[in-house]
Amino acid sequence: MMRAMIRLIASVSTLSTEDGSSPTPTSSTPRNALRHGARLLSSLLALCMASLLLTGCEPTPEENLESVRTFQNEGRVDESIALLREMIEKGDRSGEVMFRYGRALSLSGLPGRGMWALEEASLDKDWFARACHQLAYDAYRAGNQDLTLEILERLKNGRADDHADDLPARLLDLRVRVVTRPMYEE
Repeated sequence: MMRAMIRLIASVSTLSTEDGSSPTPTSSTPRNALRHGARLLSSLLALCMASLLLTGCEPTPEENLESVRTFQNEGRVDESIALLREMIEKGDRSGEVMFRYGRALSLSGLPGRGMWALEEASLDKDWFARACHQLAYDAYRAGNQDLTLEILERLKNGRADDHADDLPARLLDLRVRVVTRPMYEE
């Protein structure tokens, strides 16, 4: 793209007429002056369009988020992490961005690094349940049973709907209670 821009600039600077003469009108006829002005204007317009293409192609936050969704749906989680990190650095801390970042880190084997993002995602009511599920699962995988139960309790108390249908959370809660039962019986 940059080479094309350089070629365009070079062609504008070496403009010539069809007969090979200089681009500046040698005769003072209005027709030659008009022809020269039209060529110059079209060349400047092409140059402006090329510069707009180079500088104005930054994707919107929604396009970035759509790319992240595509990467993650295709299993290209590591590729999504860099884009998500860039989005967060630019100030996009929406619930979905934070959830996808925390989950991507978790899936990449770095659940501890993603917990802060999942905590922040849990502040968004639309992403609360998903973020709490991932947080609880990560805490369980890390062997932190107390934190797992705390997050599951927060999930149970923070939901507006009936949490009885939340089978993954209930199963994880039961699993933790079975694992920790011998500690309390002693």
